[in-house]
Amino acid sequence: MNDIMPFVRLDFITLKPYFTIKNLLIFAAAPLILTLYTGNTTISNGIFMTNAMTYVSYPFALGDQCNIDALYISLSISRETVVRGRYVFALLFDVCAGLVSFLYAMLTGVLFGRGSTLQESILVVTVLCVVFSFFQSIQIPVYFKLGYAKAKMVANMPFLVLSLFIVLGSRLLGNNSIRYVASLLHWMEAHAILAVLFGLGLWLAFLYLSYRLSLAYYDKREF
Repeated sequence: MNDIMPFVRLDFITLKPYFTIKNLLIFAAAPLILTLYTGNTTISNGIFMTNAMTYVSYPFALGDQCNIDALYISLSISRETVVRGRYVFALLFDVCAGLVSFLYAMLTGVLFGRGSTLQESILVVTVLCVVFSFFQSIQIPVYFKLGYAKAKMVANMPFLVLSLFIVLGSRLLGNNSIRYVASLLHWMEAHAILAVLFGLGLWLAFLYLSYRLSLAYYDKREF
């Protein structure tokens, strides 16, 4: 772990130029407007986490532009350290984005009297962190295999497929879709411990498989 954390800090440093005043204002204004319009802070949580996924890909983009991977080799940084560090960075960034989105949702709820309860906000942020982590687990191996420039279109395919699945599912199920979702939420509430253990186990297994794929792909790349 001692050799991973300096690498993680380096990834965080590479993001600093992107956190300009302009970007931060846009980052804060978009969820605020939607919260005021809809009266629901859940959408602001989703926007924060969506932006987090975008930022997680930036170290890969910088690596392509500046050929940083060759620098890692010259500095005797192992490929396993690079892969592990990038996953730790993604998880920590998700946690940071989740905390910021939670605090932002609570603040807007207090200021404007519109928001979810504390329990609902915690649940929403937790679920979003896990869901977006799943998506990142699909994207990261593609980046390690192809590099950011070649993979940026392919890596976004899961979002397009999910969007299409949701649209088609809604059309096929019609009004029944709400009933099915409500039934699922009711079951999860009634079997909270089982649902949490199942979700955690599935997430860890998926994350480990993603890591192994990334390591296998990155080992085969030449710099």
